[in-house]
Amino acid sequence: MKMKKDKEIKIWILVLSSFLVGSIFSTIIMLLLRPTNNSVVNKNTLKNNIESSVYIETRTAGLKDSNGSGFIYKTDLNNAYIITNEHVIEGKEIVVMNNKKEETKATLLGKDPYLDLAILKISRKYASKKVVIAKESPKVGEKVYVIGTPMSKNYLNSVTSGVLSGKNRLVKTSVDGNEANWVMESLQYDAPINPGNSGGALLNSNGDVIGIVTMKLIQEDIEGMAFAIPIEDALKHVKDLEQGKDIKYPEIGISMADVTSTATITTKGISIPDVEEGVVILDVKKDSSAASAKLKKGDIIISINGNKTKDMAYFKHELYKYSEKDKIKIKYLRNNKEKETTLTINKLK
Repeated sequence: MKMKKDKEIKIWILVLSSFLVGSIFSTIIMLLLRPTNNSVVNKNTLKNNIESSVYIETRTAGLKDSNGSGFIYKTDLNNAYIITNEHVIEGKEIVVMNNKKEETKATLLGKDPYLDLAILKISRKYASKKVVIAKESPKVGEKVYVIGTPMSKNYLNSVTSGVLSGKNRLVKTSVDGNEANWVMESLQYDAPINPGNSGGALLNSNGDVIGIVTMKLIQEDIEGMAFAIPIEDALKHVKDLEQGKDIKYPEIGISMADVTSTATITTKGISIPDVEEGVVILDVKKDSSAASAKLKKGDIIISINGNKTKDMAYFKHELYKYSEKDKIKIKYLRNNKEKETTLTINKLK
């Protein structure tokens, strides 16, 4: 009789254990499959930011020069302020269309080619809302959305989606349309964009603005590599641009060339070792920061504060992070030997 009861108890223990294991397993599966903030967008925020986005067209003598996108980031009693890319603004006359398809002329307050930013002003009555800007840094792998007007106003405020592929990407681009002479630090994502999306908003998984759409890589064997200016970087400069101020950048008093520019270097009577990266100093101005740091003609600058200066584009990217009176450490090659000096920036241009 006792053996029978023990057997029954064991059976009940096995049944209870199976039930508990099954419940725990089901709970884990439900938790893994449950939607998170990275998969569900805040519809109200997304709707607000769509309504705050605009189509931008520039014209000369009534003829269209360029078009792009932008968004209202600020309003006051009388005006609304729009941020977009500098390369969108080409013509003399700027026309903005809001989400209600109302058109109005815009005033250009300021722009900068290195930042690829421009600030416009329109009447407050054409802007019911402003965008919601993200308070937290975006996470690689989270869902992102692009709002913009590709191709023409017929596709006003189209929305595409993808994921954030990377942060702090250094992408070579041009500030004058001729050559890749600048390096932009960007957010990388794979949401589809097309001509006309430039200047539009890149949103995180909650629908908040994290960046300004600026470019994508276009090659036959490349797909889904687009880039945006981080919104926190842009906001550092909007006050100066709103006031029409030119953004000033450091100058250390040298003329230079890439180590690969053999003809230019030879013309200056300079002989350099066989190196693949760096910028060669062609001349040094008297009483400049470079002269004070004892840099000389023929020196090859290879890094600023530990970051490589592969060529002139990377050199500018690193140097332009600093302001007047900042001290920077420069590594350079002289007679094929590595040296280091500390330089104080004493001039902005």
